[in-house]
Amino acid sequence: MKGVQSTYHHSYTLSFLLVLFQFHHPIVSIDVNTLSSTDSLTISSNRTLVSHGGVFELGFFKPSALPRWYLGIWYKKLVSDKTYAWVANRDNPLSTSSGTLKISGNNLVLLGQSNNCVWSTKSY
Repeated sequence: MKGVQSTYHHSYTLSFLLVLFQFHHPIVSIDVNTLSSTDSLTISSNRTLVSHGGVFELGFFKPSALPRWYLGIWYKKLVSDKTYAWVANRDNPLSTSSGTLKISGNNLVLLGQSNNCVWSTKSY
């Protein structure tokens, strides 16, 4: 009977330590690397998509004090200076913070104010 109590005591202690470790090391952020057809990225949500290897990040950015928002991809690991690798709407910036990126059919679509299409992967 003594062996049963000892095993029970050790498993109980291990469970307690795992829970305690979780509270001392909480998850700070979760990198999302997928966007489903029911999801969207918005400027106000401040969410980004991160590549599987963590090298690139896609999201909305505002490079200056002017009210111009862009959808782009930048190098995530370069903290000191954001280097943009690609910008979707470089010739047509959003003038308000109401931008939304979503999937429509098989295409990525960037919607601006009043849900007007600002940019799309669809070729016409």
